[in-house]
Amino acid sequence: MRETLAPYITSARDVLPIIVTVPTIEQREPFIEIVHARDNEIVTVIEVISPTNKLAGDGRAQYREKQRQMFESRVNLVEIDLLASGQPIVAIPKETLATVPEHRYLISVHRATHRYRFELYPIALPQTLPQVRVPLRDPDPDVVFDLQEIFAQCYANGGYANLIDYRRPPRAPLSAKEAAWVKRLLKSALTRRRTHPKRSGVEEQSRKHKGGDHSKN
Repeated sequence: MRETLAPYITSARDVLPIIVTVPTIEQREPFIEIVHARDNEIVTVIEVISPTNKLAGDGRAQYREKQRQMFESRVNLVEIDLLASGQPIVAIPKETLATVPEHRYLISVHRATHRYRFELYPIALPQTLPQVRVPLRDPDPDVVFDLQEIFAQCYANGGYANLIDYRRPPRAPLSAKEAAWVKRLLKSALTRRRTHPKRSGVEEQSRKHKGGDHSKN
């Protein structure tokens, strides 16, 4: 939408500005809800942490409020944080987080039946993504989803092997240990590509590891 101001020009040097009204853009944060078929109540929410959740601002504040509501309800909460940058947001106290083994990514499972207990999956960069147990409502057993398999499928379907330039350094800083591992991984992928030119070496490696493109975050 554009409009002009009333003519207040008093000399040839006066220039009228153009007024631009920018529409409000709503950012949606995707999540998964598992709903009980009989009573249509939410049983479990699976949250994939986004960059706005880990940066100061409305997105972080809104997510904190959502966490609070989850803890006051009968809903299980699964949080998947595969972002290396930003401030921690997974719903465990800072003091507890400090005792968790060194990690780059973190998955947290909070069961509504155990208010003060969290099942944590700390993940170092070279590690394969885990199989995660997702709680349902008693007496239904947990369901298990293979996060590595899901990641590999998304990586292949999105064509990231061709979209990502692995010759460029990652945007997120790496430790010396992580950088050495990435260097070995990419060297192995390049060797595979030369040996099997019809197959993307990096894509093949992504089926075994998650490191190459996650280190871009």
